[in-house]
Order: sequence, then structure tokens, then C-alpha cells
Amino acid sequence: MKLTTVARLVAIAGICCGGYVLYSNVAAPAPDITVALPESVLPEAASSSFSPSADDASSTAPAASNNRTVDGMQGDITALKEQLVRLRADISNLQRQVQGYGRLAAAQAADAAATDQRLDDPETREEAEQQRQETLRVMETDFRREPTDSRWVSTTTAAIQDALTGIDEIQGSARNIECRSQTCRVELAGDREMLARFVSDFVLRIGSLLPSITANQIDNGDDATLILYLSGPSEDLSGNGS
Repeated sequence: MKLTTVARLVAIAGICCGGYVLYSNVAAPAPDITVALPESVLPEAASSSFSPSADDASSTAPAASNNRTVDGMQGDITALKEQLVRLRADISNLQRQVQGYGRLAAAQAADAAATDQRLDDPETREEAEQQRQETLRVMETDFRREPTDSRWVSTTTAAIQDALTGIDEIQGSARNIECRSQTCRVELAGDREMLARFVSDFVLRIGSLLPSITANQIDNGDDATLILYLSGPSEDLSGNGS
């Protein structure tokens, strides 16, 4: 009985010791690991959020933006000045051209007036008419001597007939159409005033094909006979055969 009692006491004592050790580990406060910092560091760290340099940077940002805006405006002003200089130069050139055209027009008007004055002289008119008749004789002679290209004749004659057909007033006035290899001779007859009004339309219609035109009009009272010599570019003669 005594041994049993001693054993029980020993067991109870062991349990109590184990519980004390466990309680001391759990309830013991955590070790103090706080690191003491030098006092000189604390004010600098505490004032970092209120650093004057940050305020200076934020305050200089609008100033820099304003500087860039001013620089851009100065660049635009410089570009506008350059454009103004170019515009002034263009205006000056235009003014010189207008002055030149004015002098040319004045000279042409003076020449035309001098020509009209000379034509008022009967001798001058007679001389001019003789020169015109001589030119027409030469053209008629050259036309008769011109070789014939049948392919060119067919194409050009058809074009002339189409041009005349497009003008109702003179489509029936063609008395004769002759073409060679570069020149065509077209003879129109009818009312003089009607021919004078509508022959220009015919010339415009055929001008792209036969740009060189010489006319001779023979008056017969109210009627007239108009002979047109229509020539194409000299290149049309290349490779043509008779």
C-alpha cells in the first residue's frame, strides 16, 4: 500500500511539473526584438513626406509647361512670318507680270491702231489684197502638187463631212471636198451672213485634226463662196505614199 501511494504521488508530481513547463512556454512574453534607431535618423525619416524638393518639383511642372507653350507660339509666329515674306514675294511677281501684260496689251493695241490707220490708205489696202491673193495662189499651187494618200484622204474626208453634218445651218453648203496627204480644200457656198456666223463652229470641230486654216471668200452679192485650205501637222506626211 505504501508503494502504491508513493507511485501515485510521483505521478502527480510529474504531471504538475509538465504542466508548469508548458504554461511557462505559452504564457511567456515574446522576446523584445525592437531595434533602437539613432535619434538623428528619425527627423529626416519623419519629414520625408513633407520634403520641400517634392513641392518644388510640382511647382516647376506648370512653369515648364508654360515655357513649352511659349516656345510653340514663337515657332508658329516664325512660320507665319516666313509665309508672309513668301506671299509678299508672290504678290510682287504677280504685279510685275500684270505690268508686263499691260505693256504688251498697250503695244498690241498701238500696232492694231497703226494697222487700221494704214488700211485706211487706199494704196495700203490694195497692196494688202495683192499679197493675200498671191498667198492664196501659192497655196492652191502647193495643194495641186501635193501627193495623194488614199488612206488619209478617206479618213479625213469622213471627218470633215461629220463636222459639217453636226451644223444644220451649213451641212448642205459643201460644194466640193478635196484631200491629198496633208491638206484638204473645202468649198462652201451659201448666204454670206450665214457662212460668216457658222463657219467658226466648223473650224472648231475640225481644228484638232486640221489645225492650220487659210480662207478665201469670194462675194457674189448676198451669196458667197468660201474656200478653206485645211492642213494637218507636218508629221502626218511621214510614211505616206502617193
